[in-house]
Amino acid sequence: MRHLFFGILCFVGIGWMGGCNALVGIDKAEYIDAGATLDTGAQEDAGLVACGNGEKRCTTGQCRSDTDPNFGCGSVECAACNIPHAIPGCIGVAGTSATACAINKSQGGGCESGWKDCDGKDDTGCETSLSKKTSCGDCGNDCRLPTPFCVRVGSTYECQSTCQAPNQICDADCVDLQSDPKHCGTCAKDCGNLATGGQTGAVICDAGKCKAKCAAGYHQCGDGCYSDTDPTHCGNSCTQCQQNGVCSAGTCACPAKLPYPCTTGCSANPCTQVCNAKTQISCGGTCCDKSLNQGCCNNTCVDLLNDGTNCGQCGCACQFKNGCSQGQCGAETSVGPIGSCGVTTF
Repeated sequence: MRHLFFGILCFVGIGWMGGCNALVGIDKAEYIDAGATLDTGAQEDAGLVACGNGEKRCTTGQCRSDTDPNFGCGSVECAACNIPHAIPGCIGVAGTSATACAINKSQGGGCESGWKDCDGKDDTGCETSLSKKTSCGDCGNDCRLPTPFCVRVGSTYECQSTCQAPNQICDADCVDLQSDPKHCGTCAKDCGNLATGGQTGAVICDAGKCKAKCAAGYHQCGDGCYSDTDPTHCGNSCTQCQQNGVCSAGTCACPAKLPYPCTTGCSANPCTQVCNAKTQISCGGTCCDKSLNQGCCNNTCVDLLNDGTNCGQCGCACQFKNGCSQGQCGAETSVGPIGSCGVTTF
């Protein structure tokens, strides 16, 4: 029904919005599916709980608000809105109930300090650096003689006649090498788009070194920013969780529907491992090690040479738990069934 509805809109001329394949920068499949949820039966089969009003189901399974830019607004990929040098927000897509990433201009103009949206386009973000001589402090403000240098003064930039220390002239610009991401540490060091991970954040120059500044709900792994729930980069250790695993509070775990952490990944059933017949014994879904004199008793690996309740063989219980040595109980200490274990003196 939803696909038919949007097909009719395309037919009657919704193309003025930018085409049926890209409305306000959103792929058609994304905005059609942005508010979709599985029917109750499918959700139960998948072990999912229905998302609430104003939420969408991410491709990773979680429910997230469709007005949260940290999770991509209406996009079911749930990647944080990545708008260069901008404070992101969510706007409604005309004619639909979906939302899209945009510059949040209600937050101090929507740009990071030192940047401005001069072309008026959300997809390019706040593209203009106010530290440049051609846009010093504002769009189109060109520094010329007798004040050819664009210099930071407090929280803004002004055209001045000299470039004073600790600033330095780089490519005719007066820059701070400790904080300028285009000239970080040296004139030639451009931090570029350092945040290369699946989810991106801002790029900053901190004390002359390039760093990724991740958005809320994301953490840094290497040069990129990744979701705090990303099972391929879990926690500050950036661990890749086992197959079908989830990342919760920075720790890998198995979901409730797949509770068993097996070597092949999280499973709905107890783990079954393929054991090496020469060196191992299959036991309750795991493998006992013959080199450690282990045997399988009640689906548990035990040390048959020293286990006081399974001395020499399963069920041979010595009177004292420590009364088993080399698979034999001490004389007159065996309390197991007659013939269940050898009785010798040690």
